[in-house]
Amino acid sequence: MSDRPTETEAVPSKRATTPASRRWLLLAIASTVIATVFLGYALFAMFQGVNPDKRSPVALSEAAMGDQLVLAIGRTPGGQAEWANYVVLMRYMQDRIGRPIKVRYIADRESASGIFENGEAVGGFLCTRSYLLLEKKGVVRAIAVPVTSGACTETAMVFVRADSAFHTFEDLKGGSVAISSKTSVSGAAYLYWLADQKGLTVDTFFSTIDVSPTQEDGLRKLSEGSVDAAVGCSTEARLYPPGTFRAVATSPEYALPPFVVSTSMDQETVDALLEALMSFDAHASLPADSVLDGFEPVTSADYDFSRQLLKYIPAGDSE
Repeated sequence: MSDRPTETEAVPSKRATTPASRRWLLLAIASTVIATVFLGYALFAMFQGVNPDKRSPVALSEAAMGDQLVLAIGRTPGGQAEWANYVVLMRYMQDRIGRPIKVRYIADRESASGIFENGEAVGGFLCTRSYLLLEKKGVVRAIAVPVTSGACTETAMVFVRADSAFHTFEDLKGGSVAISSKTSVSGAAYLYWLADQKGLTVDTFFSTIDVSPTQEDGLRKLSEGSVDAAVGCSTEARLYPPGTFRAVATSPEYALPPFVVSTSMDQETVDALLEALMSFDAHASLPADSVLDGFEPVTSADYDFSRQLLKYIPAGDSE
């Protein structure tokens, strides 16, 4: 997966005419080669997004060394703009564990289950719903969670524009709301959970339910004024200038979408992947505008509230 720099060697065009000049010429060539190799390595590390001081690989036993690991990216906590930064992370992990990694991007999150169930991928980042469904089947387990904008948890919210006349959730009766895919745990499921807590029915409370491909699309429609409200995560709303939105409902905190591994993966490789995630220096390796700060260990219990929300995915939309 890694792009390796090409090495060029300068060949002198004339022979030295004396032993002394030949020695000086050889010394100059040696110095040039050393400088070129050092510069090439520095550029390679920079473009790979890897901090050279943290490249000591984790020592894996011969049994743990094998074919390349296929890691999937089905969700990039922090937003779609973070995609390139997660590729930098994967390159770092490859160097850290000393084993080739192939990245598979899952454009359709609904296809994540098949990719993991048939063994095409053995780890990676999944949306919360895909993780919970695969965990229930015993296919994957969560080992780490990203830290974005200083937090590894987020909340689901019902947003209105800051200049809107709506001040409570109840004020939205008869209005329009944008949600992401009805299979989204922090999108549709949160809205249905919230309505149930209030003794309301979503489909009759709102006059229009605008289903958007992503939460970003829903928030964009809200910012443009084409809907009265939108359901989104706190992390997505941070991408807008302060004062753009106002929340009229906020969920309890829950963990961000996790990094998962196959339950069939040997523990030594699991430990090596976790160590690589924990040692990744995001601030030194990523652009200053990245919201990815690093990673923390996570357990299944950190997704208890998400499991509650999973029960509220509208009938006919769950697997």
